[in-house]
Amino acid sequence: MRTSWSWLWMVAIGLSGCRDDAVGVGAGGSDTGESTADEGSGSESTATPQSDGDGPCVRNEDCDDGDPCTADVCEAGVCTVGGPEASVECRPVIDVDFPPRGATLQSASPVVTVAGRVSDAAGAIAGLRINGEEVSLGAQGEFSHDVVAQTGGNIVVLEAIDEHGFERRRVQSFLWSTGYHLPAADSDHRLDEGLAVYLDQESIDDGDPSLPVDDLATLMGLSLSAIDLGSFVDPTVPMASTAGYDVYVTDLWSEASSVSLLATDTGMQMTATLTNVQGDLFFDGITNSTGGFSVDGITATVDLVIGVNASHGLAIATVNPQTSVEGLDLWADAGGLNFLITIIEPFILGSVVADLEASLTEQLTGLMGPAVGLALGAMAPNLTTEFPQVDPEAAPVRVRLGTDFHDVDFHDGLAPPEASPPQGGLLVERGGAHALVPITPYENLGVPDWAGCGQGTPMLTAPRQAPLEIVLTDDLLNQLLHGAWSGGMLEFDMPPALLGEDDALFEELEVKVSGMLAPTASDCGPDGRLRLHMGDIRIDGSLVLGEEPVTFVAYSSLEAQLDVVTTETGISIALGQVERVETELHVGEDAALDAEPTLRATLEAKLVDGVLGAFSGGGLGGIDLPQLDLSGTLGLPPGTAAVKVTAEEVERGPGATLLLGHL
Repeated sequence: MRTSWSWLWMVAIGLSGCRDDAVGVGAGGSDTGESTADEGSGSESTATPQSDGDGPCVRNEDCDDGDPCTADVCEAGVCTVGGPEASVECRPVIDVDFPPRGATLQSASPVVTVAGRVSDAAGAIAGLRINGEEVSLGAQGEFSHDVVAQTGGNIVVLEAIDEHGFERRRVQSFLWSTGYHLPAADSDHRLDEGLAVYLDQESIDDGDPSLPVDDLATLMGLSLSAIDLGSFVDPTVPMASTAGYDVYVTDLWSEASSVSLLATDTGMQMTATLTNVQGDLFFDGITNSTGGFSVDGITATVDLVIGVNASHGLAIATVNPQTSVEGLDLWADAGGLNFLITIIEPFILGSVVADLEASLTEQLTGLMGPAVGLALGAMAPNLTTEFPQVDPEAAPVRVRLGTDFHDVDFHDGLAPPEASPPQGGLLVERGGAHALVPITPYENLGVPDWAGCGQGTPMLTAPRQAPLEIVLTDDLLNQLLHGAWSGGMLEFDMPPALLGEDDALFEELEVKVSGMLAPTASDCGPDGRLRLHMGDIRIDGSLVLGEEPVTFVAYSSLEAQLDVVTTETGISIALGQVERVETELHVGEDAALDAEPTLRATLEAKLVDGVLGAFSGGGLGGIDLPQLDLSGTLGLPPGTAAVKVTAEEVERGPGATLLLGHL
């Protein structure tokens, strides 16, 4: 038997009036609460009364019917058996054998059988619902009920009621998929298809070499324009000596230079051009004179064959180098020396022009070709990102993201193949993430595979419509979230600042939170919206209600909208509207039973406010997009040969987030 405190009941009634959700097994909605117990002070049974002695009773405390689940009543000096009375021990108990809390389930079929037993020391079980569906019970209260899981997180709500109207609810979550992968950033265990970057021909070379840099060709062109052609000649050494004259090249320059890059079916074709190359000549002989020469254009071309090597790095081979010279013209300022022009032309071609051809080829094969590889390689991020803690005073969780290359797919936009993709190149990248310092005590199968929402694994694709596209798969996103969870993002004591103060409800509230499942993103719901599931968040708490200490254990699961949004430096994982919260809460003291629904509602509000408050500013975390600085590689001053990836729009596709942007 338990003592009823009317003041506690009045507090609970007053507070629950602020929350108009229906309660009980028969109520609709996701926020069902516990009903209050019949105190047993009204109707009595006619069962044979018992007392501590054979004499008459004076007060209820003088009676004891031997049943802790019924009220002891002294009426007219006689002990009688009162009505049923709820207590911590005298109400329905729901035991779930399968699945356990915090489960990661893997099977070919999405049908998960929830099995267990319902018991009650106070009387017979009148009904059980699982996710709102009536479930039949066996003779011993056993049950077995199939639920259809979706890929990612799933919430199971079990609600029982006994013949006296006493209720109990159990809330737990599980992850389900046809396969799992362990979180890892090391090269041996990465996802084959975690990320993809598409560069359209516009990002490879838009045909406009003007600054600021907005394509790879302009980036390479900065290197070519920095070449000092004057360094190819020595004005103190004659280029040729003939007919009594020493001929010197005293200066060399070009009016323009350019680099072009064209996507091909095997990679890229890179061309370097020097336009209107000019040189000064000095004729030292019987009659000194000056002159000069010009070349309309000197061009060098190489093919860059781009692939992926056994170590998952980009392999770039420069093949088929070719050079050409157009429009050589020589002159002497003194007309009497024109006879030398024909004589020295082979020397010009064989020394100065040949040196320029060789230099251009070397620039392409030895410098700019590898630089293109570095630029493409920088599209595979390897970095440490930070996820915030709920406690603003705590250090962020550090997660290592590692990527490399799985495949490449370049096209020139022309047949073959028939119906060729647009001109450009797709880089398919492997990826993985893990916490630098694991903290969570829970072990499981890892991160659920999206796998077409359990229907199979389609190949990662990009629309190939924007100048630059980045495809972030939900599998890699969940690796990041798993890393944040493993690093302790959901292991914390709720900060006092987030708990707030409300003396009308309670005092001295202390809450310890431990997330049993990793936050998991999935778009496998009926509407295809990307959502975040945070399940089996265990909450151990204590407070003072009135003047009495109360302890409780709760399990909460929530679902919220999730978005990937652009930032100035990259992308952020943003938590949106919380659409569903389900909580199971049990107090440890009989006197606080009537307040359970109010405590549950209050705890849900505190949890949601705390989580949203912690993650609304900077989001759940983010990734900085690549910034390419090839200045050192190209022999240029720091920061002069740099370009960054800018994301402008975000779209969703099945199992992936698409970022549209440009260089």
